[in-house]
Amino acid sequence: MTQKTSAKKQSLIQRLKDPCCKSINPYEIAKEITKFHNSNNSKGVQRIYEAYLLGLVNAGKSSKRANYLVRNNLDDAAVLADMVKDCGYEASGQLLLAVRKDIKRDGPIVQFYRNCIKV
Repeated sequence: MTQKTSAKKQSLIQRLKDPCCKSINPYEIAKEITKFHNSNNSKGVQRIYEAYLLGLVNAGKSSKRANYLVRNNLDDAAVLADMVKDCGYEASGQLLLAVRKDIKRDGPIVQFYRNCIKV
């Protein structure tokens, strides 16, 4: 079994914890955050946050830098989740818009994510 094949069988949380795993895309994280938003599962969002933080620290990032990256990247994923929810499908341009800081960043999924991790 190749590394790519085995990575697909691992959960998102497992792959986020793995400092060597590169097979995670923002849409996958956005889908998980949306799933947790829809079920009002704040602990699920917290698990994503903690796993991502652990993976970056294990990859050699300082705790301060890792925390900064996780907060910003998950905030972008939550914006992306709101965009997908609003238009009903995934479009390549959404990802580019989601990382821009000058667009609306206060949709319901973003607010849920921020409340879960106390941003």
